[in-house]
Amino acid sequence: MSNNFCKNCGAALGAAASFCNKCGTAIAEKPAPVETANIVKPAPSQAMKAEYKFILPTSYKKSLVSIKGCSLIFSDTAIIAAMVDNKMMQAHIAAVKESVRGEKLLKRTAAVMKAGYTYSDKYRTMGINEIMAESQNNFLIRNNTVEQIKFRKGAVSYSYDDTTTNTPPTLIIKCPGSKYTFTMNTGFDSRTFIGVLRSLFPGQYKGPKK
Repeated sequence: MSNNFCKNCGAALGAAASFCNKCGTAIAEKPAPVETANIVKPAPSQAMKAEYKFILPTSYKKSLVSIKGCSLIFSDTAIIAAMVDNKMMQAHIAAVKESVRGEKLLKRTAAVMKAGYTYSDKYRTMGINEIMAESQNNFLIRNNTVEQIKFRKGAVSYSYDDTTTNTPPTLIIKCPGSKYTFTMNTGFDSRTFIGVLRSLFPGQYKGPKK
């Protein structure tokens, strides 16, 4: 006996029945089986993905006594500050050492010395949501909230006793009720960086034009 029954009268139905032999009710056709192997899964949402304009390692000056290492990621919609602590940096250095294992001493040494600069490279393949989820200390500044963004190139000054003072490149971002100060080492492509700032913040940018 078939396990299929008429929904109208409850009579048993044959496997290939198109109507009930007892009450004449038409039987709805069963949908064809779905070939799951041919289902195309939708691509992950790109809502928070971004084509980053510039990424560089910096230090975030939260206060006079609190300076934290971080990476600044610039996109069309936001500036993301991704903080880095000693544990994260040590893990990166260990990965760098492993990647050059077996190379000549000079190359291994150079790779480790550049580790502080190459740490930020990983963010090129990460979405904004992914970066923000990496650490609870990461924060985001929406471009449309920036009132002023000021960049100052690094400088070297000399005193009368032949001592020198190095002033690192500085970026100051002002938003309603907030001010963010970042410093960076020299050696990055400041010309391209200035171009990005002028492009993203044409009315808010203050600083050198090139």
